[in-house]
Formats: sequence, C-alpha cells, structure tokens
Amino acid sequence: MRKLVSSITILCFCINFISCGLVETEPCQIKVKNQEVATKKQETVKESSDVKIDSIELFCWWWSEEQMRNSHLFDDDKQPPKNTYTKFEEWVYGDVNFLHPEKFDIVANIENGTEVTQNLIVEAEISFKIEPVVEPVTDEEIKEQQKQNLPIEETPWTEKESLKSQKVTLASKEKKEIVFKDYILWKTIEKYADDRFSHLWPYQMKVRIFVKSAKGNAVIEGEKIIEIVPAD
Repeated sequence: MRKLVSSITILCFCINFISCGLVETEPCQIKVKNQEVATKKQETVKESSDVKIDSIELFCWWWSEEQMRNSHLFDDDKQPPKNTYTKFEEWVYGDVNFLHPEKFDIVANIENGTEVTQNLIVEAEISFKIEPVVEPVTDEEIKEQQKQNLPIEETPWTEKESLKSQKVTLASKEKKEIVFKDYILWKTIEKYADDRFSHLWPYQMKVRIFVKSAKGNAVIEGEKIIEIVPAD
C-alpha cells in the first residue's frame, strides 16, 4: 500500500514538473529569438536592397604627358597618335594642352545592392545648354548683354540625344562598368563653330544615365554635367 502511494506521489510530481513550463517555456523562447533574428535580417536587406549608380565618368583617347611636353613640335597636318585613355572633367576648345576630344566614352558604374540577381536596362541621354556668346567689348556692353540673356541656370536643356540602350545582368552585390562608346561631340561643336551660329555656344553638356528593370520600370537615374569652354 505504501509502495502504491509513493508511486502515485512520484507520478503527480512528474506531471506537475512538466506542466510548470519546461516543455512550453523553451519553444516560446526559441520562437521569440527566431522572430528577432528574422526582423533584423529584413531590416538589413531593406537597407541594402537597392541598385546604385556609383559614378558617371567620361573618357577619351588623348596624347600622353610626354607627348604634351613636346606639343610645340606637333605638325598640324600630321599629329602623333593619341594612345592614352584619359578621364576628363571639362572640354576646352583649341589648345592641345587642354582636352577637347572629338568623341568620347561614357562609363557608368552600376552596383546591385540587392540580395537577388537583377536584369536591368541602362540608357544614356546627352543634352546641352546653348547660350548667347558674350563678346568682351567693354564692361558696360557686357553688363547690358548679361541683363538681356537668361542666366545659365534658367536656360533649358536642348539638343537631346538618346544613345542605344544596353541590357545587363548583375548578380547580388555585383558591380559592372557600362560603357557607351564613341559619342561624337564634335558634330555639336562644329555646328556652333559655324558662322551661322557663331553668336551661340553649348556652354554645358549633361550626361544622364537611366537604369530600368527588365520590364522598363524606372529604378534609378544619375547625371554628370561638364563645362564646354569656347576658343578665346
């Protein structure tokens, strides 16, 4: 009889011990931890889940520094080849010591910051701000002419030209250079160097890069503006 009572007591103690939360408590703690981990992961993905245009740069083939030091020896009819791939930030008409390439490449660095592969379309557009040429005759005449001309900030961008779009696939966290080769700037320069348009000049050039999804939806865009300096 005493053995039976003892057995029942032990059994009740085990049941109470289990029902006190040992079985229930551990899964609850694990569940909460899992929820916390999942939340943190979503926030991290959200913060880095974007496609970026890291930079937009312009490159051209030009003479090397050594060649430039001897530019006074250049023959106008037979100049040496341009063998140095050079980045430029402004275009200066005339002097060989300043870059003024007839054509150049647009290099856009695109980065996929998402956790998945992205199929993208990259487009480029070029436009200009055309301004009246201000002839430095006298200070008073210049002031009067400047009053009549729109400030360059208010001048619309014209002569827009879209370049052939490119398709690119970027793996997660991958970066790529997208190159639009051989844009011929000289055709615009030549137009405004002509006597018929000599009173106007394309003082600024804007390069815009558009990144779109494979379905054509806008993802991100960026731009670069450079000065185009006319001859003295």
